[in-house]
Amino acid sequence: MTTGKGTPKAQAGVVGEPVTAGGSQGVRPLGAAGGDALTKPAAQGGLGWGTTGATTALTALLLVLIAYQSWHLRRHPLAPLSLPRDQRTGQPQRPNGALVPAAAPASTPD
Repeated sequence: MTTGKGTPKAQAGVVGEPVTAGGSQGVRPLGAAGGDALTKPAAQGGLGWGTTGATTALTALLLVLIAYQSWHLRRHPLAPLSLPRDQRTGQPQRPNGALVPAAAPASTPD
């Protein structure tokens, strides 16, 4: 398809042609929007903490969350995982996939 002057006409869905989405303008990653909210001056709708204040606050938040997670795992440790089982036979298997041999029944003297 040409426009009459030898240049191809843009078609929707053609590879290499820009496609615009109506609602995609103004969408920003959450981290960038949060960072702007902390560092922008208060007159522009931010908290006015600056980059040093925002970095300090986010570092403190990260350390508090790590400390809480460590404390919580010490108080409520995770249960150990059971042995993996073969999907077809249901027998226990080792991490390399080999089946664990069943224990032989104990022989009783007659």
